[in-house]
Amino acid sequence: SVSVRGSLVGMNSVGQTACFRSVFLKLKLSTSFFWQVLGIVQNMSFFQCPKCKHETYIFGAEGAKELATKLKLDVLGDIPLHMNIREMSDKGQPIVVSHPDSPEANAYLRLSAEVMKKLPGSPR
Repeated sequence: SVSVRGSLVGMNSVGQTACFRSVFLKLKLSTSFFWQVLGIVQNMSFFQCPKCKHETYIFGAEGAKELATKLKLDVLGDIPLHMNIREMSDKGQPIVVSHPDSPEANAYLRLSAEVMKKLPGSPR
């Protein structure tokens, strides 16, 4: 059996009203199961041009941070909108395995480190 210790609240399309409603519903569901909400993950946080490497915040740059402040939660990480993530996910190959040294993989590794810090009994 698997013991659930907490939940992450993912945000897509940061800055849109429907997104905030979705986050509040996820929080309500998590707390109704008495799960500890570990924090907010800003998914699709930015798009990086594969040619010039310029980062564009398509859905806004501060939405998750503002919401986290209102909810007294931490933003645990930002996952970029990147073609490698989508392509490798479609093939069933996690980006941290298929491209372990990529910035995209590092985003997931940073997120997992932040999650580990939040879990009860984990070394901080």
